Amino acid sequence: MRFIFYPLLSLVVLSFLFSGCETDFHPVGKRLFESQQFVSGKQRFPVYTYQKRNQSVQANGLPTAQLGKIEHPIFGISTAKIISALTISPNPRFGSFRQSQEDRQENAIQEDEQVTQVFLELPFFTNQIDEDNDGVIDSLDSDATNPNSDTDGDGISDLAESQGNTNPLSSDSDGDGIPDSDDSDNANYDPENSVYAIDSIYGNRFASFNLKVYELTYFLNELDPSNNFESQEVYYTDQDLSKQGFTGALLADHRLKLNFEEVRINYETDNPDTPDVDETTRAETRLTPRIRIPLDKEFFQERIISMEGSEYFETAGKFREYFKGIIIQPEVDTFTDDLYLILDINNAVIRIDYQYNKNDESSNTVIVDKGQYLINVNGLRLNILENNSFDEEISERIVASNQGQSVDRIYIQGGHFHGSLRLFDNLVDDEINGIIEDLKKNNWLINEANLVCYVDPSTPKEFLLAERLYLYNLKTGMPLSDYSKSSINSQNSRDPDPNREQFGGILETDDSGNPISYKFRLTDHIYNILRDGAENVELGLVAISDINNTISSQAIWNDNQAPVKEFPQSAIINPLGVILIGSNPQSILGEKEPTLEIIYTEL
Repeated sequence: MRFIFYPLLSLVVLSFLFSGCETDFHPVGKRLFESQQFVSGKQRFPVYTYQKRNQSVQANGLPTAQLGKIEHPIFGISTAKIISALTISPNPRFGSFRQSQEDRQENAIQEDEQVTQVFLELPFFTNQIDEDNDGVIDSLDSDATNPNSDTDGDGISDLAESQGNTNPLSSDSDGDGIPDSDDSDNANYDPENSVYAIDSIYGNRFASFNLKVYELTYFLNELDPSNNFESQEVYYTDQDLSKQGFTGALLADHRLKLNFEEVRINYETDNPDTPDVDETTRAETRLTPRIRIPLDKEFFQERIISMEGSEYFETAGKFREYFKGIIIQPEVDTFTDDLYLILDINNAVIRIDYQYNKNDESSNTVIVDKGQYLINVNGLRLNILENNSFDEEISERIVASNQGQSVDRIYIQGGHFHGSLRLFDNLVDDEINGIIEDLKKNNWLINEANLVCYVDPSTPKEFLLAERLYLYNLKTGMPLSDYSKSSINSQNSRDPDPNREQFGGILETDDSGNPISYKFRLTDHIYNILRDGAENVELGLVAISDINNTISSQAIWNDNQAPVKEFPQSAIINPLGVILIGSNPQSILGEKEPTLEIIYTEL
């Protein structure tokens, strides 16, 4: 609760306190108190809405990567591809010896490394939220807050089973008919694929599409050459280097259908020293669910493995000049249905498996061994996002907003469409001096101020609604003071408990699950305007994926204002949206136009 203190109010409060401590002052304090009355009330104020569209947004520096295609009935077709530089550890060694050692021959044999297979791996985000850290994700845990819970009911806690290498989701981990609580030997327990909850996939998970991977022939600069390399280079989502002709060798061309199982790579040979165990049925490597795309073996043999010891591998910078990156490009016309992915690109790799000659000292013979080399897809990265074929109504509202007219609906979607709000006044008839100055004259104690935006009930049922909206200072891109003062429950953006719940922006529904509104608490923001004379700034409204991410990226708008704006990064990485009722008194939905409600106590 925020207070506006005035001299008269201070006198009343002090008199009241003295009357409670000294009986001699009670009659005077009582008469003074009775001469004043505290009246509570609330008042609603106009909010004017405007439609905005980004021509393009910053494509580099994003924490995740989008890939796929999704078609909204209103927002049109959104597509995403990935362009990324690659990184390596300098001076890699393939096989047992470096190439310089092999060349001397007196110290080593010629290993003759040969690529056996190459995969581009793009991991999904997996919901591994485990509040009690007992090894069982919350969605499967019988008690997500208690590490001593027993999810499979075998008398052993989930934590003890996870630490003891038994299955907390099965009462008989090794399947020998003896319950874990009575089994003294679970050594043969080899779990099948782990259970994962896949996150951040929109559309039809069973859809298929063609995916191509190309060599990138354009060098991605980390620093801006036009600014004497003193600032970061900024790339935008409409800078499609593949369309500009910077494609080299075709590294992959495959039909894909997603597989959400754990990737399990078994041992290739059986160990003769363990006759009771067939190692070929056991996992040597376990990988979280991911897209695995086979790449051209000959290309990586020639450009990577056979170049061991070359100058191109001396530093990461030289390697980037040598192998500039890759383009990951879905073929838009080949999707059987909408499918849009948010991928854990920071853990993406190119995995090169190879075999090589090795001297077996025990038998003094040459044997064939295997090796693996990883190239990280975590260098400078661009997410190329396109949007077209959107409803003409959006264009009409953009034109109206550019002419200073408020609109009856606001279309909000990811990094493409967003709204702006003006409290108390509009852009044409500036009434700010009248309304705000009148409010400052009131002896109000500001108890609470809320902004409510209602969902347009005509929104198509198949529409993927944004779960969270974010309200910010449109001029600076910075969060509002109410946001900064609200609490954080978790740094995990996928935590089911909403962060900064006091600030709001969470989709509210009725008992039947129908969307109703988004509510923001602006008590501190309004208090600062009325008390301190803070600027009544225009507010931006976007759909976001992570309420904790307040980083601003750059955006180019479609209006005649300054070309570069500060835009919330979290909105760029969210493909969802919503249609809100705007400020149009003539609309049949006028009673649900966005309003600012101030609840106050007055002397």
